[in-house]
Amino acid sequence: MERAHVLKHTMANVLLRRRLAEARFELEELKRENQLLKQQIAVNKGRCKQKAKEGEKDNE
Repeated sequence: MERAHVLKHTMANVLLRRRLAEARFELEELKRENQLLKQQIAVNKGRCKQKAKEGEKDNE
């Protein structure tokens, strides 16, 4: 009985560790995606500023 109880908890531990590893992997993927989106935002902001400057020049 005790052995079965230990085995049950060991299997639960294995499953939880697997889920944790998967969650960590997904977190790293989301961090990379987030970084790419931040870079894209920075590029777009730069383009907007450049267009605004060009618009000011056209108004002069």
